[in-house]
Amino acid sequence: VKNVGLLAISSFDLNYQVDSGSIITESVNGLDLQTSDSYNYTYTEEWAATSGTYTLNVWVSNINGGGDDDDTSNDMLSKSVSVASASTQNLPLFESFTSSTCGPCAPFNQNVFNPFMDAHPNDIAVIKYQMSWPGNGDPYYTAEGGVRRIYYGVSFVPDLYTGGFQTATNAGGVNAAYNYETARPAFFNMTADYTVNGDIIDVNVDITPYITVDMRVHIAVIELETTGNVGGNGETSFEHVMMKMLPDADGTVVSFVADTPTSINESFDM
Repeated sequence: VKNVGLLAISSFDLNYQVDSGSIITESVNGLDLQTSDSYNYTYTEEWAATSGTYTLNVWVSNINGGGDDDDTSNDMLSKSVSVASASTQNLPLFESFTSSTCGPCAPFNQNVFNPFMDAHPNDIAVIKYQMSWPGNGDPYYTAEGGVRRIYYGVSFVPDLYTGGFQTATNAGGVNAAYNYETARPAFFNMTADYTVNGDIIDVNVDITPYITVDMRVHIAVIELETTGNVGGNGETSFEHVMMKMLPDADGTVVSFVADTPTSINESFDM
């Protein structure tokens, strides 16, 4: 709750309602919220949530014991909430932006990230996007890697993202991100398999969602080790390099329904 008026706020009622259920009201007193001050509140009466999708409304009333605010247009917050039917073990995803002509990338990969990957062969997922800069760039750069760079706003390499959050490129940062992501619950159970026939790769992904939500699914084809893109930074091999995103770097938008399995099939001539 933020005071955007001219008078100090000493008290108010805070209300919430889930769909058309009972309105829960709790009073907050003893405040001194000056203009632009904010206050965080946690309800004592919890919502006994069950699996499903709901509309949650929260609003303030009875400002300073004097009834409604003079401007009620910004007094309510409405949000769609999906309560998961189950959860599963999260698999941390590391997305690394790097280049064979990047000087600082070599010590990060050789001293931190490669040993980290070796220590976690089965409990992480890694995608490396080779960038077209600095220097003369990297011959494994693709336009799809550029799309991912723009998505995250990457302006330097090495740059690392874990579960979508920027991660410090040092041992402490990498391990802290791993611990955080491993402890965080996941709400999609996914299995994937692929076949390669000549130059054709066929990928099948089966997803069981535990929430009802629209999400974007990305499929990345990676090369476990490359040696054809040696640049000037001293590295001679590169691991988990993104070759192709299916169908492209924009992915596939899926309207998931809780507990309803979905399959995605992609095929590409590499």
